[in-house]
Amino acid sequence: YWSMNALYNLVDVISKLKFNVLHLHLTDDQSFAIESKLFPLAVGTNDNAPTYTQLEMHHLIDYCNDRGILIVPEFDLPGHATGWFKADTLDYKKYNLSQENRTKFLPYCPQYAC
Repeated sequence: YWSMNALYNLVDVISKLKFNVLHLHLTDDQSFAIESKLFPLAVGTNDNAPTYTQLEMHHLIDYCNDRGILIVPEFDLPGHATGWFKADTLDYKKYNLSQENRTKFLPYCPQYAC
């Protein structure tokens, strides 16, 4: 997690260096770092983990657009997905996320979270 001010500073630096893509890694095993209207309990699943609101992300997107920078958000699945599964209201059947289906990914992902 980087503060919004740090992200704005990073965007300014990469813009001056003529980079045009900002890749944001928004999920990992410990947390889901962006507000979700669909899975609200998945957000900040690590105790007191900081998260970005959707409004903050919209402002960052506008800031990047003004500088010709594309944001590429990464929601890493099947790896780094433990944070997704910590949400108590996640309906595994609805999203076909049963333990059986999750273990199908094990050959492709050595992490325990897959």
